[in-house]
Amino acid sequence: MLFEWVATTLTVLGAFGYVIARFTWYGNLWWVGITTILFAFLLQIIVESYLYTIVCLTTKAHILPSEVFSTGIPSEHRSLLVYCVRSEEERSVKVAMNALAQSMAANQDPNMYFAYLSDTEDPNLVQLEVIAIRTLQDIHGRNRVIYFHRRKPWGKKWGAYQDLMVWLHKGAEHPITYTAEKYGRFRRDPTQRLFGLETIHFPVGTRLVKAKELTDGIVGDVRAIRCEDGNPQVKYLLVSDADVVWPERAAIKVVEKLAHADNTAYAILQPAIGVRNAKTNLYTRLRDWGRCIWEFSALGMWKVYETFPFYGKGAFRIADYFRTMMQEGAEVLPPTALSHDLIESKYLRTAYLPDIKLLEDEPTDYFEDLQRLLRWTIGDLICLWYEAIAPFFRRIYALVRPTQSTKTTPRPIPVSAQLAMRLMWRFQLSTAAFTLFLILTLLGAYLPGTYLPGEISVEIALVSFVLAGVVLVPRSLGLVSAHVHMGQPLRHSLSILTTALVELVLSTLIFLQQLVDRNVITIQALGTVLSIKLAGKVPRWRTSKVGFASLEGISLRMLYWKRAPVVALGMALPVVLYFTQPPAAVWYLSPVWLSFVLGPALEKLTASQRHGSRKGHVCE
Repeated sequence: MLFEWVATTLTVLGAFGYVIARFTWYGNLWWVGITTILFAFLLQIIVESYLYTIVCLTTKAHILPSEVFSTGIPSEHRSLLVYCVRSEEERSVKVAMNALAQSMAANQDPNMYFAYLSDTEDPNLVQLEVIAIRTLQDIHGRNRVIYFHRRKPWGKKWGAYQDLMVWLHKGAEHPITYTAEKYGRFRRDPTQRLFGLETIHFPVGTRLVKAKELTDGIVGDVRAIRCEDGNPQVKYLLVSDADVVWPERAAIKVVEKLAHADNTAYAILQPAIGVRNAKTNLYTRLRDWGRCIWEFSALGMWKVYETFPFYGKGAFRIADYFRTMMQEGAEVLPPTALSHDLIESKYLRTAYLPDIKLLEDEPTDYFEDLQRLLRWTIGDLICLWYEAIAPFFRRIYALVRPTQSTKTTPRPIPVSAQLAMRLMWRFQLSTAAFTLFLILTLLGAYLPGTYLPGEISVEIALVSFVLAGVVLVPRSLGLVSAHVHMGQPLRHSLSILTTALVELVLSTLIFLQQLVDRNVITIQALGTVLSIKLAGKVPRWRTSKVGFASLEGISLRMLYWKRAPVVALGMALPVVLYFTQPPAAVWYLSPVWLSFVLGPALEKLTASQRHGSRKGHVCE
């Protein structure tokens, strides 16, 4: 592919130029090799940012065609929008029910149904869920929204909607997947019902559910959606997280695209994701800004590859998903998987829908963001183990002791697999690579003969190129290119840039703190993964928290004390830089130490409710 060839060629040439410009021929070859590999890894990301920007500036967006269901969705395209939820506190129940209610009100259609699929185990919270569902049923009808409760929270979110697919597509009330003996202690009991409420001991006097509903674990009239005599009635399953809202006709528009004959090659449709709580405070506004500035990368990737990673919130063709991912004895997702979306997009071709946007809540402060990042990192590391590391060792072992292959699971789609794995590796390694590159740049100053005595102009040019690729291009030209790509006026893009300079500075300084925090999170996540793989611990739905559960009631002084190691590192860096010879170190690390010192103040400032946004979304 031309795009891959150009990106690779520019990366190789840039890495070669880096060696020529920075190192003497009599330098430490190991040091040269390591730093060049790191530079090439980072350079490829920068090069692709430039290329995606060019693609967006010179082409029009790839928009999938749609059917027009002016009189409603036909019965042959009947769909179900499901919220998969596991609540551990009353607030999360309210958030999920509020999102479901808004999505229902915005997507009314005779053949669009809704479901709340619960893995909640606290009886009091289950009671709140059932009460809320009864209220929605009184408004919309008992057959319009259905409550499902799983007997056992097996497989996290993906296990929840796979169980629902078994019920919708096969009419089965018991597990038919992951029942083989090879799954050991993760094997599912084929005699245990998928859904049930008998294990939930409701408070005394509760009369919310009838006897049959207790046994079935289903509250509502399911005649319009359940499989009858082997004939499924629901064709598409739309999957949602607890905090995601499907705005006006968004779910219906997705079904219209699924129904179009030209889109049958795509088994998953992934709408764009926006920020629902952008007005909460300055931090959520920064997160909204972050999604805007990187939209050009998503648009460019979709335009170039005509496939896209799955974000976990979108629509499935149930028959295609079942055929590929859930064949008995050849299931694709490992039972211990905590993250599922990128693996699913490896095996099922996924389409991006930039013209349809869902809204989800973003973390309201830096430490809540780190908690989410830890969960993502654990999930991705488990995925990397199953999809990259374990297969690599199996191939090495096969070279030593050749055996006949017994692999029965489907093979991934080459382009989709390559894209998904590349994104996963970059998400996990880019921060660590950048951090290690900076450290080696400092340490190399003390190795005689390693660095070529640099011209200050060369060093400034190098760091300017890196900063332009990492910061300036995506936050300026990239944002403009995304608007141009989607056919919006150039004047609108420029007006956004002029009003977002504060967000640009703050988001960059907060991002630089992850040079410490992100690597700490990776180490913690690696420990959790090793405990799962080596010690045999069962993966949990939620993981341990990082930093603070909330910044409410925490003074700035306390915050500085708690963040003392990072602040101390920031204060020590200028001293180290003073005694460092290569001028590049000063240019690279000056914004880093500034970020570390100002970090706690920025974290407190951005989380304050007083600094909420009076405007709507940044990109509107």
